[in-house]
Amino acid sequence: MKINKLSRLAFPKFIKLNFGEEGYKKWLLSISPEAREIYTNKKVNDWYDLENIFLDPLQKLCDLFYDGDFFGAEELGKFDVESSINRILKFFVKLGSPEFVIKKTSAIFGKYYKGVSAEIINLEKNKTRVRVHNFENMKKINEHLLIGWMIRALEISGAKNIKINTEQKNINNKNVIDFFGTWE
Repeated sequence: MKINKLSRLAFPKFIKLNFGEEGYKKWLLSISPEAREIYTNKKVNDWYDLENIFLDPLQKLCDLFYDGDFFGAEELGKFDVESSINRILKFFVKLGSPEFVIKKTSAIFGKYYKGVSAEIINLEKNKTRVRVHNFENMKKINEHLLIGWMIRALEISGAKNIKINTEQKNINNKNVIDFFGTWE
């Protein structure tokens, strides 16, 4: 599984902002030499190995600063929304409804994860179910990152009291993951 180069940009900013330069150095020393090379030398490829270059460093972030709790992944996901949405897009997201945000989010999912797609199974006022296809063996830590991302995107659009749950299942011998969301 591959992840887009843009996904790696949030790590250094997030860690430095929340845990300082020393926290960032501590995190860098905890990740693999291959990942460290990418995060320090700004080596840029279009796609990176999801596991080694993204999820392992994400697990280290959770281990070092959140006592292993995946809440750290959710916080990074929220931060990523803030840092990646430029002012113009943020303006439109604020003007758009949560339903508008769900439609846009599912449409761009494959741009972040190579070969992955998302479809809206259900979208009503204050409720949705989005199904993600072709995401091989999504780990819980990645689910939490995506939950954080979705929560912050919905918050920007004006949603309150957001709840998102996931369910992995097998449909026609293919693994899918459903994200169920409700909000006010």
